[in-house]
Amino acid sequence: MPYRFAISTAILAFIGCAGPSSPSASTELLSVRVNGETFTLTTQSAEPVYYMVANPDALILLALCRTPSCPHVTAGHPVILPLTSIAGYFAGGHTGMAYYWRLMTSIEGDQPDSVRTLRFSY
Repeated sequence: MPYRFAISTAILAFIGCAGPSSPSASTELLSVRVNGETFTLTTQSAEPVYYMVANPDALILLALCRTPSCPHVTAGHPVILPLTSIAGYFAGGHTGMAYYWRLMTSIEGDQPDSVRTLRFSY
């Protein structure tokens, strides 16, 4: 178990260093739109998309949540969050990074399929 946490942390540290950002960003699984002091996560995926959002410039240890009760977004049910919910948020910050994945069932239980990132500005 500690091994999985270390790998998840290393992956998040590595992928947190990439990509341009904008107030509205999207990929095939997740979209982020900033509106004032909130941001909205949406998906068109038939399966839930699990997520966490952090300041990509902050040194934060993030552990992936791996149960169906974890924060997620589903098609037709956008999630609206305050900017202050971004891990490592600080007044004067300008960038958020959404880390997101789908859960796959395996012999070892639910596992993230792969961690993806979506950088956005606010």
